[in-house]
Amino acid sequence: MADALSQIDINYKNLQTHIDKLTLTQGSIINKFDALSKNVDDMRKILAQFSEKVVQFEEVASDRKKFKSDIKVLRNRIDELYDIVKEGKEDSASKSDEARDAESCHSGFSCSSKVLALFVKGALQSYLIYHWF
Repeated sequence: MADALSQIDINYKNLQTHIDKLTLTQGSIINKFDALSKNVDDMRKILAQFSEKVVQFEEVASDRKKFKSDIKVLRNRIDELYDIVKEGKEDSASKSDEARDAESCHSGFSCSSKVLALFVKGALQSYLIYHWF
């Protein structure tokens, strides 16, 4: 009977050792699962931020396209204004001083407007060359 009791004691100690190992393994698995869950949450946050950046990038690209088309329209309009000023200068050169004075009063496009149109055209072209091309 003593042998049977010692065998039961040995089996009990082995069983207790296995239970302790299983407890440690279970704790390790729980810790690793918690770390993995945290990493998955972090990845979700990063993907959400990345998605926002992609949307912002697409908006910037569309804004840039719109801006370029607006600049083309402005450039064409400035060219038209420049041509009007140029034609006005040619017409003015062929007319007498009195006719020029009368025309400048009634044309709605004064000398200061002509100078401004030339200045704006040069400034816009310089800006476009420097920033976009």
